[in-house]
Amino acid sequence: MVRSLYTVSLLKEPSVIDLRDWSTEPMDKEDLVSLANKRLSDWNTRAGLWYSMYYLFGGLAVLLTITVASRPHFIPTDVDWLATLAWLAAIFQGLNTFLVALPKATAYRAAWRTLWLARLDYVNSDKSEAFSTDLKHAITRGWAIIDGGYTDAFKADPSRAHVQKGDAE
Repeated sequence: MVRSLYTVSLLKEPSVIDLRDWSTEPMDKEDLVSLANKRLSDWNTRAGLWYSMYYLFGGLAVLLTITVASRPHFIPTDVDWLATLAWLAAIFQGLNTFLVALPKATAYRAAWRTLWLARLDYVNSDKSEAFSTDLKHAITRGWAIIDGGYTDAFKADPSRAHVQKGDAE
């Protein structure tokens, strides 16, 4: 069974990701590391982009809101600059809320961290099939984190049940 997921990148054209059950297919060790490195680079870039947008829009909204609330003496009163600044503050806060930049940034960073640890284990291992499978599953788990958010990422992964059970105690 072949499924595809359409993704829209803020930096590139939309692309199709092949979601065949490649995690059970043999893959060259260099290709696997190269694939993991590409995902790491992409997820790191996207996390940085979403964090930047979150702090930029949030910082501007806070700065403009404080400026409007304090009615500073350097704002001319002959033109209704305070109304314009209030309007801009509302726009920046609305963008921050609408784009949900922080949860997206957090999800990309969590996916990156999951894959980075699996790649580190793989590189420092004997490159056995078990470590290859773990690395492939880390890529899949990373996409699950991005698609479902960090808290839902391991709910469907029975191999992580011991971690969830240990966390609950």
